[in-house]
Amino acid sequence: MKLLVSVWVVLLLLLGERARAVTCTVPGGLSGTCISTSTCGYPRSSVPGFCPGGVDIQCCVDYGTCPGGQCVSTSKCSGTTERGLCPGSTSIQCCRVSTVPPTPPRICPSCGITIQIYAFIPGSLGGSLSGLSGTWFPLLAGFYGSTDNRGFGGGSYKMFVENTFSTASIGSLTSGTFGTVKAGVSKIAEDLVGSPRVIFSGAGTVTTSLATASNAPGVSLFRVQSAAENGAPGPGALKADIDWDLTITTIRGRLPSGEEYATVTFSGSHDMFPNYEISVNGRFVYSYATPYTDAREGILVGLLQSTAMSTTSTTITCPCST
Repeated sequence: MKLLVSVWVVLLLLLGERARAVTCTVPGGLSGTCISTSTCGYPRSSVPGFCPGGVDIQCCVDYGTCPGGQCVSTSKCSGTTERGLCPGSTSIQCCRVSTVPPTPPRICPSCGITIQIYAFIPGSLGGSLSGLSGTWFPLLAGFYGSTDNRGFGGGSYKMFVENTFSTASIGSLTSGTFGTVKAGVSKIAEDLVGSPRVIFSGAGTVTTSLATASNAPGVSLFRVQSAAENGAPGPGALKADIDWDLTITTIRGRLPSGEEYATVTFSGSHDMFPNYEISVNGRFVYSYATPYTDAREGILVGLLQSTAMSTTSTTITCPCST
């Protein structure tokens, strides 16, 4: 019984000795603690040869700081090292870790797409009338109608249709009214006695319908049918019935750089008078010039004829910020 008690006493004494931390001193006079290398964490460094026990028991020392960094073993430095700034052996060097923040990810939001459709009577189909501004084309004897006094590139119009949607909505567009619809101002002038005067000035009407033919992930196809009626009541009046039947296909995607984009494709038909143009985000992507050089013939004949559009596509890229 005495022997068993004695063994327990010896074991307890040995465990007590093991539990007590063993101090150590390394070259340069710095003190440390003899512990396992696996528990000697940064910024401390393990130095072999100064502790009893196995090879994994080494002197764990804090070598302090250096200008702009920490003195550690080169094996523990994840940045750049510089010699001559720290006590201890040549393996203890000044470790500097870059503090430059990581580059933030690119933020590439969706962007807006604005489609504008114009129908206009070009100024080249008219001429001047004494005392009146703008250009005018003959309607009937003694009566004249106003042009839009411009060529391609935007300006006044006889019909205007506009819609704005975001690239994020592509794939889920719904049917309804196609945005803003307007009829431009038409004027009628009378010149029976050589002194022209405006006898009518007013806007016509525009009707439009939008039917979404299909939606798929990242794709929307919709059909826009528009009609404008411009003219004036009374003697010599002629009404211009301007018709569109337009199919717009939009496809949304993302570039490898992260930038979002959308491709917009136009196809369809319209009548052959007057001139037509389409812009996307302010850039004109489609134009049609009537073959009629006589505006009267265009109104009487061209509005009864239809022509297929030349299919055109454009791509909108959404800018990224960082």
